[in-house]
Amino acid sequence: MADFKGKRIRASSRWYLSLLEGLGATPVSIPWGDCYMSLQTKAVDGVFTNNDAIHRVKLDEVAPNLYIFEELWIPTPYLVTINTKKWNGLPENIRKGIEKAAAVAEEKFSVAYKTMFDDIIGEQKKLGYTVKFATKEEIATFMALPDIEKNKQTWVKEAKELGAKNPEAVLEKIVTGKMEKFYSENCLMEQGFIKDPDTKVADLLQAKIAELGENMKVARFTRYELGK
Repeated sequence: MADFKGKRIRASSRWYLSLLEGLGATPVSIPWGDCYMSLQTKAVDGVFTNNDAIHRVKLDEVAPNLYIFEELWIPTPYLVTINTKKWNGLPENIRKGIEKAAAVAEEKFSVAYKTMFDDIIGEQKKLGYTVKFATKEEIATFMALPDIEKNKQTWVKEAKELGAKNPEAVLEKIVTGKMEKFYSENCLMEQGFIKDPDTKVADLLQAKIAELGENMKVARFTRYELGK
């Protein structure tokens, strides 16, 4: 993380730019279309964005050293928006159909995006690029930046000024969702059982306790990791 200090790093929004500044980097705002040449000519030292975007426009050709925050990776979603009046005017069966389709799409795309992430990393390694994953400690350092809390407060303040009701609750829901996803992927008891991914390890353990009438706990486990 200390390597960010003094580096000219491009990011896509003022929120990311403020975080880069908190890391000691010099935040730079340039158009996305200028990133390739800026990296090639050393006008900037790096670009802070999704790795799939980096690979898609071949930024890794001119900047082959990649520092990956996998837990913070957010694939670009496809959003369909509708105003409240129109939504409330739709028949209930149509609204339920849209909500069901959205849930199915989210589930299927999450699997597709995970495969995409691993495939891109594999391609980059085959091309000889240097790929380094941030450690848990480095991610914790990043998440502890004071600028993150400052960004939250700024967002809430501006949302209220625009007429949003209870933006704190909206933000808390977003953060909670991110943390639940993190726990489900990194904490044993929150992960899906390998033979039945819909069942958490914790729920499986409780079911066995109820079935056998014994107070059991996980004493130890072995973790295997592929593709890193």
